[in-house]
Amino acid sequence: MVDVKHRFSEETITTTTNCTYSIAIRTSAIPSAETTAYVFVQLIDEHGNTTDRVRLKCSLTHRQKYQRGHSDLFLLVDQPYLGKLKSIEITHSHKESAEVSQKNWHLHSVMVIEHANFLLYRFPCGQWISTNNENTSTTIVLDAVGEPFPIVPVDLSQTSE
Repeated sequence: MVDVKHRFSEETITTTTNCTYSIAIRTSAIPSAETTAYVFVQLIDEHGNTTDRVRLKCSLTHRQKYQRGHSDLFLLVDQPYLGKLKSIEITHSHKESAEVSQKNWHLHSVMVIEHANFLLYRFPCGQWISTNNENTSTTIVLDAVGEPFPIVPVDLSQTSE
């Protein structure tokens, strides 16, 4: 068990060493921003601790991931609890059979919710992540901006009458 001091209150939250993170990946709305590439993420805290490098396979919001103007939600479960997040590493790796136009991806931004303390981190991007003939994978590191934002957890099991 690890005692985690919630950054925005005086209470101490006790959690296991594992944590769940929600990752929202927003693809830009500009023409040809979408991709069919494999996307991997790894979270990094201010002390250099990291989660596993995880391939984002199943979007909870869209059947086709990384489409122009869409936000895709993914869950990272059973990951090490990290302290305050500093950055996220995103690797874009195209499929060998992908068309040239699908090897490029314009990433708008990433948002991460850390479920142990219900904190939202913002990672703006606004850049093309692309591959050329010599490089079949591109990695970008995005830094968190501002302070983490506390969010209110919703208990979906409670219904209002």
